Amino acid sequence: MRWLVQVVSAILLQQTIQAKFIMQFVYFGNCKPSYDSSPYRLENTSYGMVSADQSEFNTTLVVEQDFDKIYSKLKIYECKTMNEAECELVMNIVTDDQCQKIREKGQFYSIFADHAHPPITCPWKKVVHHIVQARLPMDTLSKLPVVENWVYRLDFWFEHHGNIVGCWKIKAKKLRVKKKKN
Repeated sequence: MRWLVQVVSAILLQQTIQAKFIMQFVYFGNCKPSYDSSPYRLENTSYGMVSADQSEFNTTLVVEQDFDKIYSKLKIYECKTMNEAECELVMNIVTDDQCQKIREKGQFYSIFADHAHPPITCPWKKVVHHIVQARLPMDTLSKLPVVENWVYRLDFWFEHHGNIVGCWKIKAKKLRVKKKKN
């Protein structure tokens, strides 16, 4: 009888815990130190998990000159480890007008426009935007068809009339976490 109670208890406990995938950010900022002084850059970036379901970003987006349009290229890499030499390019996304794209609702990058003070306006004007408590639901990214425990690197390259004006990099790792069912 005691054995039956233990089995039933174990089954009930398993039913109250479920596995969930999240994307844990391990880097968010300019691609390398040489971009820390570019005319389109991030400063004082901080990020972290505020709950098992949300990540929060705080950063300063510095636009040092007026831009009619900024052309952006997003390169997505899968990496077996944190070593960038072990990364393979899996996707390229090109955008003709990054300002319009960042203002689209419901996108990963719309958290910038949704939380920017002063608000982002197009075309880009010389201004410093403070982005505070921009929260991103983790399931937004965890639904991507990515491999568990691999690192994903996103490089955002920004061009204005053929000149590189900035580069941002994000590194994230897909993890399985256990969460109690409510």
